[in-house]
Amino acid sequence: MVTGDHIETARYVGIQSGILSEADSREDGTVMTGEEFMNAIGPFERIWNEESEDYDVSFDNEDLFNHVRKKVKIIARTSSEDKFVLIAGTKKRGGIVAMTGDSITDAEAL
Repeated sequence: MVTGDHIETARYVGIQSGILSEADSREDGTVMTGEEFMNAIGPFERIWNEESEDYDVSFDNEDLFNHVRKKVKIIARTSSEDKFVLIAGTKKRGGIVAMTGDSITDAEAL
């Protein structure tokens, strides 16, 4: 779950909706802010992909991104850049992404 909500609001919604348990929600790396996510994945670069005519993302440490991506269940207080990096990185690795948005900050990720 990726949201702009406060981290404790996001944690509560995640528990209530069954995304994770109360115990899991307190485990390091399962719930984090967008800023914590970006710090955890390390440096990356946006790259224009001529073939798909879209931006892609390249990570200095692919294994680190994969580890964080697989562990995190909720990212709160996200920016459009946080969403783009998570979505582009997940899609690049063959992951399936579903997203809805209701504000201009969601446009880039959509």
